[in-house]
Amino acid sequence: MISTDRQTSMVTPNSARTLDRVADPSICVSHTFEGSGTVTKPVVVHGIRGYLGRTETFVGNQIVSLKQHRPIVLCHHESPNRAYDIEDMYVMERNERGARRGIGRFIYSWFKTLLPSTVEQAANWLRQYNPVLWHSHFGVDAAFLLPVFRKLNVPLVVSFYGYDVSSFPHEKGGIGKWYLSRIFKEADCLLAMSEEMKKDLLGLGAREETILVHYYGSNSKRFQVGGRRYAPKQEYNILCVGSLLIKKGQHHLLRALKRLNDSRPELDFRVTLVGDGPLEKELKAMVVDYKWHDRVDFAGHVPHEDPKLLDYYRHADVFVHFSTTGTKGHKEGIPGTIVEAMASGLPVVSTRHAGIPEVISSGQHGLLLEENDLDGLTKTIIRLLEDSELRSHLGKAAAKRALSELNLKIKTQELERIYSSVIEKSQRRYA
Repeated sequence: MISTDRQTSMVTPNSARTLDRVADPSICVSHTFEGSGTVTKPVVVHGIRGYLGRTETFVGNQIVSLKQHRPIVLCHHESPNRAYDIEDMYVMERNERGARRGIGRFIYSWFKTLLPSTVEQAANWLRQYNPVLWHSHFGVDAAFLLPVFRKLNVPLVVSFYGYDVSSFPHEKGGIGKWYLSRIFKEADCLLAMSEEMKKDLLGLGAREETILVHYYGSNSKRFQVGGRRYAPKQEYNILCVGSLLIKKGQHHLLRALKRLNDSRPELDFRVTLVGDGPLEKELKAMVVDYKWHDRVDFAGHVPHEDPKLLDYYRHADVFVHFSTTGTKGHKEGIPGTIVEAMASGLPVVSTRHAGIPEVISSGQHGLLLEENDLDGLTKTIIRLLEDSELRSHLGKAAAKRALSELNLKIKTQELERIYSSVIEKSQRRYA
């Protein structure tokens, strides 16, 4: 068995509704439909195994920000983040009954597959909506949901986000690559977050003509900080937001700051780590070893919709996200928190990892280093703490780019144009 791991009640398609319960209150979303089952916008199925993982808000934002298409969600099970639930959802696990439910859970847990009856029931629910397109999130999830997709005569768009093109294909001696190969044969369009990810997809055997580079965007305006000050301070706040994982590089940040503290003790700073994860124990041990109990704040997981998250960006002076390729080749796509920090006007320090150089031009919108370059990280943080003009230049340029080029509204418009193009090509092909 290979590991593919990384919701609400049924409704009828005839119910008119306005979607107004979204996790991010600054996203204004309205999908209104005429009565008696007359749908005024084409329906797009969004397929994902668990809706919605608490760190997968980037998927929820894409769904609830659609304007020209009506989203419906098909998932296998509910995940902890319920803030992005929409009215038109089908949760396969919740609609299995009696012995079939137990069997279904068993074969999902052990074989990551679906009962034929579960597939048929989900397909019947979807057919009521007459969808025109299927959009799967994560390549692994797209492969898992293929049996349902094959019941519908619609084109397929698949978004890849990181691990599904880096570490997963190499699991169990390459079985992961075979698992994804079915998607490459059947998908009409593969969405890569960056040119780097496109290369990874090509290396796995994807057809070049099916790949488009599309970054989904961030709700940049929500993170905009008016009147940010970059003046010298007695104490600086260094921020990192992200799950506590090796690939996020918090251990590198603490080690670099220890070097800074040893060489330049007059530069006073505090560190805020927002997030939780398997690296937490190691990081806390480092803090104990450094005797930094009063210097490092472990904020834990902060939900994306929580106003506290905005406060952390607002009160920080430098943002560090030192992305590093994991031991099994696990790479990121484009960390959303980097774009959020840019939007808030923070100077960002990161690495030339995956798609990060495609949103940050080093020296213009932030500063990028090679992975694992602790000496460079130490010197770069010192440089930023000592140079308020550099912090101001980088922070303001980053905010301008995040707000004008990387924001969710613009990127959702791009996504909907991709939908329309894929639908049109499919219609011509089968005309």
